[in-house]
Amino acid sequence: MYYTKLIPVKDFCEFHQVESTFVINLEEMGVIHFVVEQEIPHIPYEMVFRVERLMRIQRDFDVRIQDLDLIDELLTKIDELESRLGE
Repeated sequence: MYYTKLIPVKDFCEFHQVESTFVINLEEMGVIHFVVEQEIPHIPYEMVFRVERLMRIQRDFDVRIQDLDLIDELLTKIDELESRLGE
């Protein structure tokens, strides 16, 4: 798959002041995926909103990172249903 913009994980984590292990754990759980260019992992721009939303949920509600997979799945389904209602 081709992505228009990629953000290095290191830069993303520094900007958001979050540990890189958080983003790496999301990738290991299959919630997001990285694109590796020149041996550097990048987050596709299209996934930034998703990662930011999960960061806020984890921070604001003190949710265990293991539970973010289920929460992301439920939020994705809600988004899909809302878009169907808007059609």
